[in-house]
Amino acid sequence: WLTRAGYLVSAVVYVALAWTAASFARNPGKPADGEDSKVESFSSDLMSHSGGRTAVFLIGVVLLVIAAAFLWKALSASFTSQLMPGDVGPISHRVLVILGRVGWVGRSAMMTVIGFFLARAAVRFNPDEAQGLDGSLRKAATSGWGMALVVVVGGGLVVYGVFCVLSAPRRRLVGADS
Repeated sequence: WLTRAGYLVSAVVYVALAWTAASFARNPGKPADGEDSKVESFSSDLMSHSGGRTAVFLIGVVLLVIAAAFLWKALSASFTSQLMPGDVGPISHRVLVILGRVGWVGRSAMMTVIGFFLARAAVRFNPDEAQGLDGSLRKAATSGWGMALVVVVGGGLVVYGVFCVLSAPRRRLVGADS
């Protein structure tokens, strides 16, 4: 039950992140604060030390690698090994898999945006370019292709949250047989 509660919390967090992405899509020019100022402050402090620029770049690269792993998980549907076969009420197993794929693409897009802006900040040696999710989405939204990316991230995170809630009864729980 604790694991299932964790999935529920994860779903709520992703729905909240998606809501944030949607609100930024409506107001892309509104200045960012909160999370972004913490990310900027952290990256600025880190880049002021020797090797800090490299560390920020590596963090960005690690996030891009994680994004690639999330995309692979979406394309290969490897997450289905964690699901027991069967429907959840009126929702078929096939629909759960589709929701999972879309959700993992959204997670991948989110990590890509954040990793890109961190790596770019290190390359350009500009800590102010290091952004959290909200600032990264704001920057992306102001570019020509960015609004589509914001929609993919926001929509994908909403779908991932729905997937987490709907798939919870079908999750394989480690240690459940003991």
